[in-house]
Parts: sequence; C-alpha cells; structure tokens
Amino acid sequence: MTDKRKKVGYKSPPQEHQFKKGRSGNPKGRPRRSKNANDILDAELGKTMTIIEQGVEVRISKREAFVASLVNDAIRGVKAARPLLLKVLALQVPTEPFEANPDDDAILAAYLKSLKPEEEPDEDD
Repeated sequence: MTDKRKKVGYKSPPQEHQFKKGRSGNPKGRPRRSKNANDILDAELGKTMTIIEQGVEVRISKREAFVASLVNDAIRGVKAARPLLLKVLALQVPTEPFEANPDDDAILAAYLKSLKPEEEPDEDD
C-alpha cells in the first residue's frame, strides 16, 4: 500500500494541526469596537415609531418626533421648552441660497449642449 500522506514541512503542517473547517484560527479575534454614547443615541433616534397625527397613522423617526414634541411644547407655553428650542435653533448652520454666476451659466450651457444629439443636415435628393 502506498502512503497518501501529504508532505509535511514549511507552510504544510500535519493534518491534525491544521485549522478545522468552519473554525477560525483566531477564535477570540480582535474585539469589536465598543459603542459610545453618540453612536447609541444616534441609533435610537434613527428608529421609527408610529404616531397618530390628525387621525392618520404616520411613521416617523424618533428624532422627528422629538423635534415635533419640542416645538409643540414651546408653542403650548412649557417654560423649559422655549429656551431649549432657542438653543437648538442657534446651533443650526444657516444655508446660503445658491446664486449663479456667469461661469456657472457657461458650464451649464456646455453640459446641456453635450446632451443634445447633433442634428444631421437635411439632404435633398
């Protein structure tokens, strides 16, 4: 009988010492990144919930529900809500309206021209 054993040596460990199928060579592995408070809060505020708004069920994120609740409380006159809403509004970055300049118009015109198929001249027979 011939011995059908594989060669043992450099980069070829004996079969009994090789990694088993479906099992990692590093079972503990690198630990997963721990979640910090910002990640946990962001994940929780991103979850959706169902509310009834004017008799209709609406699915919104908890972040949207929180803002809506804060605004409604401030309007109703809850004393703590008004200063908090003003702080939130002060933290917002104002968006500047886009104003086109002549360079932008030229770029847009060139782009639109490239989209149009070239017209073929009419051939009269």
